[in-house]
Amino acid sequence: GIRAEATIALGKVGLQDEDGELLLDLLSDPAPTVRAGALRGLGALDQERLLMALSGRDPDEHWSVRAALGNVLGSLPAEQAVPLLTERLVDTDLRVVPAVLSALVRLKAPEAAALAIERLGADDPMIRAAAAEAIAELCPAGVSEHLRKAFEFAARDATYVARAETLQALAKCDREGAVAVAHAALRDKDWALRRT
Repeated sequence: GIRAEATIALGKVGLQDEDGELLLDLLSDPAPTVRAGALRGLGALDQERLLMALSGRDPDEHWSVRAALGNVLGSLPAEQAVPLLTERLVDTDLRVVPAVLSALVRLKAPEAAALAIERLGADDPMIRAAAAEAIAELCPAGVSEHLRKAFEFAARDATYVARAETLQALAKCDREGAVAVAHAALRDKDWALRRT
């Protein structure tokens, strides 16, 4: 709502000392959208204060706030953010993991490719889709076989999202390797994937 948008705006145009304190207070607001906005605002306004606040807090109870934090951490210096992001890859709510993977890729973390490849085998199709999207950004050497296996593994899914992202990653990282998978995608049960 408007309160959440106001917290983000404060981060963009506010005064570091005065508004930074207000944003810190809003990290305890009852509304998850306001807490997430306060994280975004504080990340834009005063990264040092954000890191200090995080060091003394338990993880937020709401998954959307933890996902927002993953996104915010992707804008911090890598040496500070990568350890915090790596801890969050094992969040109890899988909806947080895509934001964390995306942040690791933005930071060009050395371990981002290996972490994304590892998550191609996750049970959750959204995690696998996020992993394939991360791989498409990084295109590490030797990833084609992992993507091909991930595409086959995703055939069991009720949704086509992991198959589509995997096919996109293959097309970006290994055009030749993508041809065989694209032929299989043309026979896919989901019409939307056949159009990808």
